[in-house]
This record gives sequence, structure tokens and C-alpha cells, in this order.
Amino acid sequence: ANNAAILNGLDPLTHEVTYYATAQDAINTFPQLPAAQITTATTTTFYVAVENTAFQCRQFTQFDAVVVPCDPTMPPDMITCDNNNSPDGVEVFDLSTQGSAIVDILNPADFTITYHTTQAGADSPNGTLDQALPTTAFVGGPNQTIYVRMQRNVNPLQYGTTTFQLVVLPLP
Repeated sequence: ANNAAILNGLDPLTHEVTYYATAQDAINTFPQLPAAQITTATTTTFYVAVENTAFQCRQFTQFDAVVVPCDPTMPPDMITCDNNNSPDGVEVFDLSTQGSAIVDILNPADFTITYHTTQAGADSPNGTLDQALPTTAFVGGPNQTIYVRMQRNVNPLQYGTTTFQLVVLPLP
């Protein structure tokens, strides 16, 4: 995925890009890393060799692959009093107000947050097991669990889930 940026306009037909775990490996040209590399580290430095295949000229560079967790923060429960006109234990909640607490210190523009009535729904991409709940006018309660899916916009398969409760207190 980084080849175009590394080549910076050089012709990919005449320049080969190879990846290595250490600078010395890049110099030695062995062992070469596979194109799809899996890492569990928060930050991994990859070493790169770019070779002009016609003239066998090599140049080296490196970059860090940074893994940003997709761990939502558990927001506080949403608590309200039952409506005096219809004391049924059910009220309207604006779930969208939980977004900033869920994302916490991560960049909110990098994630999409959806709300669900089941854990299976929160675990399913694109609401295939249940549709995402309306965020600004959800009718729920009195002690209902809401399941949250926070997924990375660039890769929806990277996601995390959390929960919170909708609590409707009875009138005194």
C-alpha cells in the first residue's frame, strides 16, 4: 500500500520496492518481508529498499506503521425521569450525545458509531443482523442495554463495541 508514496513518481515498471525488518536486512537484501505483513505492536518500523532494476542502483528509506486501537470508551448510562403524561417507563433518548464519550481521545472523524439493541447486531457490519437505531429520537427504557459499535472509517472490519444503559426512573 505504500509503494506509490515510496516511489514518489518513479516508474514502478523500472523500480522494485522491497521491505525488511531491519536496516541491515535491507542492505543484505535478506530476509525480505512479504507484502502483507501482520504486526501486533503499536508501532513497527519497516525498512525499504528501492532498486532501479535496469542499473541495479539501490536507495533505502524507512517508515513506521502505527496501529491505532479501535477501543470505544464505555459512556455513562443515560438517565431520565418518566414522563408525567404517560408514566410507562419508556422515554425518548438522544443517543448521539454519547458519541464524544465513546470516542474519547481518538479522532471522531476517523470512526462511525452505531447503536444496536443486541450484541450480535453491534458485531455485524452494516447492520446485517439488526438495523442501527435512530440516534436522535430512540424510544427506549426503562432499563435497556444499548450496544455500541465504533468502526474505523477506512476499514469497517476494524471495530470495537461497548454498552450503556437507558434508565427511566419512575415518578415519585
